[in-house]
This record gives sequence, structure tokens and C-alpha cells, in this order.
Amino acid sequence: MSAKDLFYGAGQEFSRAEARTYAGEDLIYNVTEDLRVQMEQLSVTKLEFARRLGEVSLLCYTDAQRRSQYDVGFVI
Repeated sequence: MSAKDLFYGAGQEFSRAEARTYAGEDLIYNVTEDLRVQMEQLSVTKLEFARRLGEVSLLCYTDAQRRSQYDVGFVI
């Protein structure tokens, strides 16, 4: 399921900007869900994940990369 499925019917057309926004939201949702499943399988707590994510964020060089990490971290 996608956020747009909650508000629009199957035939709804979107502008390029809207489609890009929804694609980004879908990607964040899918990555978050994959991370949640992996965390569960590895018995990694949210606290431990946050610690590890903090270490990784030091290696990111662009604001876009940091933004993606914060988005994922926020929804977890």
C-alpha cells in the first residue's frame, strides 16, 4: 500500500513532481520496513540501531544523504 492509495483511486494521474514525491515516500516506507524486519531477525533494538545510524551519519557528505537517513530514522 502507498500513501496515495489512501486518498486517490486507481486511475488518478499525477504531475511529475507529485509522482516523484510519492515514489520517494514509497521508497522510504519500503526501506523502513526492510530495516524493521532485519532488526527483528538480528535482535537489534531501536536504541542500538540509532547508535549505529549515528556512526554512519558521520560518513555522509551531502545534505541529501543525511536527510534520507533522518527520514528513515524518524519513521522507525
